[in-house]
Amino acid sequence: MSLRQKIVIGLVLLAAVAAFVAAGMAGGTDTRDILVDGNPALEGFVPRRGAEVLQQNNVELLVAPGWRARINLINDLPIPDDQQFFNESLGRATYTPGEGKVITQLKGDENCVQAEYWEASVGRSESQIIGWCFTVS
Repeated sequence: MSLRQKIVIGLVLLAAVAAFVAAGMAGGTDTRDILVDGNPALEGFVPRRGAEVLQQNNVELLVAPGWRARINLINDLPIPDDQQFFNESLGRATYTPGEGKVITQLKGDENCVQAEYWEASVGRSESQIIGWCFTVS
């Protein structure tokens, strides 16, 4: 094998190792959510999909200006309107577990949320549903 062939093979192997390392580093840090990125009405979830949080963590759906939202269900339990809050200036529908509420603390393991959102100018009759899950440690 000539020196030129050895150099070419070495460079190909080096590029393959570099690509493998870069892919491994990038794979664990991507927190984007395709449902949020592809929807101009949505800004995000709290906790984000797949996150690990504490039992007293807020549950929130973040919407773009001109949109409204509410948390419908957490772990299949209906969340009453008077136990959640929508902050119009921040675009956040928030439920905080606590004493005297339907959910006093999030359950250990997986928790799933269903929320709805709608364009304020159109009204809730044209709402859309979204769901996500996260883990409580």
